[in-house]
Amino acid sequence: MYAGNVSSTRMHYFLIVLKHNNEIASKLFLVALFFLLSTDAFSQAGSYYNSISTSSPSFVSDLESRIRSPYNRISYDNYDETNIANFASIDNGNGTRSVFCVYTSYEYIYTGIFTWAVLSREHTFAHSWMPTYPSTSNDQYSDQYHLFPTHNNNANGRRSNHPFGVVVNVSYQFMDGKLGTNANGETVYEPRDIHKGDCARALFYMCVRYDGIAGNSWNFNWLNGTKLPALGEDPQDVNVLLNWNLQDPPDKWEVDRNNYIQSIQLNRNPFVDHPEYVSYIDFSNLSKLNPVYAAEPSNYPASFTSVSNGSGVQLNWNDATGSQLPSGYLIVAYGKNSYFLPVDGSVYSNDTVLSDGSAIVNVPYTAANTYTFSNLSQDTFFFSAFSYNGSGSQINYKIDGTFPQTNCIISGSLAAEPSNHVTNFAGTDVTSNSIKLTWNDASPGSQAPSGYVILANNTGTFADPSDGVAYPDDSNLADGSALINVAYNAANEYTFNNLFSGTIYYFRMYSYNGSGAQRNYKTNGIIPSAIDTTSQSLSATNVLLDNFNRSNNTSLGTTLFPQPLVWSETETASPTSISLSGSKVKLGSTTAGREFAYVNIGGTSGYPSQFKASNSNLTWAINLKQTRSDPSGFDASNYGIAFILGKTSSDVSTGNGYAVVLGQSGSMDAIRLAKFTNGINANSRFTNIISGGDYSNQYLSIKVIYEPAGNIWSLFVDSSSSGYVQSDPRNSATQIGSASDSSYTNSSLGFLGVMWNHATGASDSLMFDEIYTPSSGQTSLNLKAIVEGYFDTGANKLNINDTARIYLRNSIAPYAVIDSAKSVIDSLTYSGIFSFPNAATGNYYLEFEHRNSIETWSKLPVTITAGNVNSYDFTTAANAAFGDNLTLKNGKYCIYSGDVDRDGAVDISDIVLIFNDAAVFASGYFPTDINGDDFVDLTDVTITFNNSSNFVSRIVP
Repeated sequence: MYAGNVSSTRMHYFLIVLKHNNEIASKLFLVALFFLLSTDAFSQAGSYYNSISTSSPSFVSDLESRIRSPYNRISYDNYDETNIANFASIDNGNGTRSVFCVYTSYEYIYTGIFTWAVLSREHTFAHSWMPTYPSTSNDQYSDQYHLFPTHNNNANGRRSNHPFGVVVNVSYQFMDGKLGTNANGETVYEPRDIHKGDCARALFYMCVRYDGIAGNSWNFNWLNGTKLPALGEDPQDVNVLLNWNLQDPPDKWEVDRNNYIQSIQLNRNPFVDHPEYVSYIDFSNLSKLNPVYAAEPSNYPASFTSVSNGSGVQLNWNDATGSQLPSGYLIVAYGKNSYFLPVDGSVYSNDTVLSDGSAIVNVPYTAANTYTFSNLSQDTFFFSAFSYNGSGSQINYKIDGTFPQTNCIISGSLAAEPSNHVTNFAGTDVTSNSIKLTWNDASPGSQAPSGYVILANNTGTFADPSDGVAYPDDSNLADGSALINVAYNAANEYTFNNLFSGTIYYFRMYSYNGSGAQRNYKTNGIIPSAIDTTSQSLSATNVLLDNFNRSNNTSLGTTLFPQPLVWSETETASPTSISLSGSKVKLGSTTAGREFAYVNIGGTSGYPSQFKASNSNLTWAINLKQTRSDPSGFDASNYGIAFILGKTSSDVSTGNGYAVVLGQSGSMDAIRLAKFTNGINANSRFTNIISGGDYSNQYLSIKVIYEPAGNIWSLFVDSSSSGYVQSDPRNSATQIGSASDSSYTNSSLGFLGVMWNHATGASDSLMFDEIYTPSSGQTSLNLKAIVEGYFDTGANKLNINDTARIYLRNSIAPYAVIDSAKSVIDSLTYSGIFSFPNAATGNYYLEFEHRNSIETWSKLPVTITAGNVNSYDFTTAANAAFGDNLTLKNGKYCIYSGDVDRDGAVDISDIVLIFNDAAVFASGYFPTDINGDDFVDLTDVTITFNNSSNFVSRIVP
């Protein structure tokens, strides 16, 4: 969102009101604030267009100035890291993501890191059309408002330099994209219908954004009269683009895209927010036009609501008021969360059939203030209402401000909802790789359940199941989420197996009645929830955990908190053979030799350098890639990699230990878990323990597990040609094999690292990242806390799950921080499990920190036992906090909210921050969203204002 500031006049009045802490002043403050928050220009764009008027003779130049500053160029090469990663790609929920070609509808599905090959970044305003061609180091080349993902060969390559148009004679077609000739015999490219308006608005934007800069023309007279003829291309028909702007008006996706791009690029495409602006500009020469429309209505209809009435939805509203009354309302309806912005001068014909997924209805102002859509099946439907005035080509729609929206669920014919939830839902048998859940059946009440659904994940974020949907079983919680159906008459227990050790898992259990499309879930009341942590067995989280998130450098520096260790480097060509590059470590040199990066990890707290002596299983994990197609090993003329799990010495030519290696003679490039004797500088030093697969220059996510009982080793490797399969390599799931070996498990293997053995070759290298290593048992804290602003006292739950951090502080002054941990507080249980890698057994003050709450300490030092799950509850009494610094809400004690700037007090500075965001209708995950509803508004100001009035501040020893 565009983050404007409160004007000095507004702020002066605002501060005057805040000086008076009495009831009258408080009321004046709230009235003034409501007025200020009600006058913004456009719900999506905030105050971005306040200075723009279509009636001004300088409209075009004003618009040019508006979209040119502020502006932040995002590198063309960063389009995938920004737009693809954060907007254009969608999460499929199964470990894959999808990106769609905007021209053709082609779906590109990928795992791991997105890479360009199948898709490309299409310049809607073709690069060769630009007056600045062939330069790529300018704003227009990288401007994301005209960059879209397209299929490289079958869309981008086919569109080429051709203008856009309506294809009559097709010469090439790929899915919904067509190349051919138009009615005039001119070669044109036609994208799919739902992108035509987007395409037109992108081209119009580029003309206005860049015309006149550095003396260059970007209007269509220059494009069609100079540039396209020089390229041997036919002209770009402006009338086609104008028609496309009307036929395919901006929808929610395009507005959301505008919002995202503004968040990084700082400007907006005005023709998405105000598609009527197109009618005020002659794009041939960018002169001002003056179309005539009826006067715009002053307001929208009020109290726009929806209610299900069986198989239909009834909409109700109160008529709009104001100096200019509307002549009617346009109601836009979808079977998905979407809308479109109507364009002045366009008349939209009634389509009353919503059962096909969308509908449009015109309702006269004089008609009844209600409308019903009928014959709907079970689904959720979304409705938007726009006031309009006039008719025909003079019709004028109101689309600024916040237009009214509502949605409604059609449940269909459902079975009766169960009366009750289960009770005593908990994990009763927890091991390093399994959690057993038990419960007491829901009491029958007036309607007994026919079964239960258990939802489980490792994030703590849940969505309620949808009535009418019978979900299939998914018992594999190891991939991060699972769902299990349990019959009412079955045993009251279920066990999830094959879990990761030392990992927090979250569970919810819903009663349901009926089957198939008649299933009716009980989602009201307090949903039975549980949180459990598997015991520390396959731990790989606490000692090294290095993802190399540091600036590019020829020195690797130190590992990350909590155990900073200095990386040592043995280089062939010092200091250039080993470097940090793009948050990864790169080993490579044009001089034949061996690059070895290592840390002395043996003396760190909790690290089991003598593997056999560990009382739990050990896990190592890493992501790596080397560039050779046939790595042959570790002799002087070979290429090979070694991830050293443990080594008795720090140099390559001595020492014993274990390593994962890639590189051996022969046609198969097997991945191997091997032991080595007297160094790692020759093939003869390695003896295979586990060997399998055929890998060369692929991206590898690798995990090794060692079980002291039986000296059993297991090797897991996931691979891909396009990117690391697992961002966290501990999730690697493809098992290469298991075997027993105890050759060096009783030795002290204190050195860990990575080696790249290579002959000459400038293009060859090894990249590695995300190293995880074993540690001793996990120390954790099961902490319960309620953030005041998030607490919905009616539902007795928090509005959202949110992150908090706990600091363990010394029990005596100056109360130094000993350790810290971050976790998510669950909305139903108010609990989060915080893991502390460095805390020894002792007494510590607990310091609770949250993004917009007061820093709160425990009443007294709390005993923390290393290796155990400890507990603390801030919700039971005021004296759970130091200085009794808690507020009572609905029988529970809560952490005070409102300290947005984290200065230890709730005061005017916090209110101003919230006010500024509220004034531009900020929405999303903002610290100023005090009640966690994803909107910054009057409610957030009120909570903070009340605490400020009571001089709430932190109280510490």
